[in-house]
Amino acid sequence: MKAILVLDMPDSCRECYLRSLADDCQVVGRYVQEYREQKNKPDWCPLQKLPDEKTGTAYLDEQFQHPAFNVGWNACLDELVEYSRRNKEISK
Repeated sequence: MKAILVLDMPDSCRECYLRSLADDCQVVGRYVQEYREQKNKPDWCPLQKLPDEKTGTAYLDEQFQHPAFNVGWNACLDELVEYSRRNKEISK
């Protein structure tokens, strides 16, 4: 089973919600004081930016052009962001 956690992407460990007060990354259990002080993010950071929306037409075969894949992809991304926004408003 997989899970997705949607949060605002921090620019560095300093702003990360997943950093403990002891300067540990709570996701991977590594010490991040060096990255916090330098205000940057390590290459091994498990947080990833949501992928971009897709544009154009997907080709199912040479004779048939169909935008369904892109529409579905973009609808999935929109739902993730909208779900996160709704939950953020509820928790205020």
